[in-house]
Amino acid sequence: MSVAIEGVQKILQNLDLAGRRSRGAVAAALYQEGLAIMAESVKQVPVDTGRLRSTHYVSPPTGDKDDPVCTLGYGTNYGVYVHERPELKHTSGKAKFLEDPINSARSGYVERVAARAHENFERGIGVSTIPKTAPTHSKKAG
Repeated sequence: MSVAIEGVQKILQNLDLAGRRSRGAVAAALYQEGLAIMAESVKQVPVDTGRLRSTHYVSPPTGDKDDPVCTLGYGTNYGVYVHERPELKHTSGKAKFLEDPINSARSGYVERVAARAHENFERGIGVSTIPKTAPTHSKKAG
């Protein structure tokens, strides 16, 4: 007696597609979390001329498809000076304007990314839906 199962190739193709969609949904969720952190950071960044605030960025996911990485930050060479000097007095904003939102986001991070990834998967949102624009800052900006 033998049993022939038809459609195995189609099943394997569907599983492969679901795996790719899942990885894309997670990468998009990571990017969304970066955007949420940056949204809080721009509320806290000191503003004198507005130049520092205007250079904020969240990069689209890069790296291995199984280990995506998003980078967020500010694109001036003096941003680290403003960030790391709590003794400086600002008329608006404060020091640690990126570190504090990142630390606040640690609580519940995994759960938020998982929930976003699930919703992204259900809605067909993946890496291909993320704009591929590079940050508009220059590392040599003054």
